[in-house]
Amino acid sequence: MKNILSETDRILLDQRIAETEAQTRAQIVLATVRRSDNYAEILLKAFAFGTSLTGFARLFLSGIRRETETLKEHEASTTNQTDAANRTNHELNSYSG
Repeated sequence: MKNILSETDRILLDQRIAETEAQTRAQIVLATVRRSDNYAEILLKAFAFGTSLTGFARLFLSGIRRETETLKEHEASTTNQTDAANRTNHELNSYSG
């Protein structure tokens, strides 16, 4: 099999690795390959992530919308009750006075 690195490149890399190993007390292993993976699954993962994010956003926003509508209904109900109580008080005051 044909070498990917020239002898000069290999020696230079061996020296750099030895220097780094001495400084870090770690072992470094260099592997060279002609071609790495083309990562075809990245498009699928990006699509899945985008779909999940969109679904979560829709769920979250629909919850906020429902919460807002519930608050508006509660405020309208409270306002109607307050208006009815005020009318009753006014009628009672005008009837007794």
